[in-house]
Amino acid sequence: IIVGGPVAVSENVENQIKLDLGLKTERVWGETRVETSQKVFEALIKAKPEMAKNIVIVEGFNEKISPIAVSFDAPVLYYAPGKEKEVAETLKSVKAENAIILGTSIPKDIQNAVSSVSKNTIIAHGKEDEVVKVALSYVPKLNPGVKDKQAAVVYAEKSDNPILETIMRFVKGDIGIIAPIPE
Repeated sequence: IIVGGPVAVSENVENQIKLDLGLKTERVWGETRVETSQKVFEALIKAKPEMAKNIVIVEGFNEKISPIAVSFDAPVLYYAPGKEKEVAETLKSVKAENAIILGTSIPKDIQNAVSSVSKNTIIAHGKEDEVVKVALSYVPKLNPGVKDKQAAVVYAEKSDNPILETIMRFVKGDIGIIAPIPE
């Protein structure tokens, strides 16, 4: 499964996967990263409804906070200005035990949509460093498996390498928390 459109993951890469590795591919994507996150979120919830116990809604274009969302080991849904209605619509199919919303500014529409589908809603908003601190304090409560694992501290300014490398280490189980630093 390739996550992202042809701009994020080129057709050349897709063709190499098909030809060199002999694998079938499926691409999940939208026009923007918010729309792509909606498609991935919907696919995860449909395939494994139990994953909706905990959900994370995060300001999708803020690289200074969005990497921490992975640490919760829960489906992640991005939001952005002008996409509130679409995000709220995506959430209608969810009944979550816990939801955490992360962002420097969280629209009321997003807060209301999340609160209507979650028993418990945790909101971390404000300056980026404060959002990260609050989010880090809740990671072990929602993802107890991180307690005996290492954390990776990353910084990215429109850069893929440190973030993607860290996410791959998280997926492999080498680390349990991704702690982005705003500066």
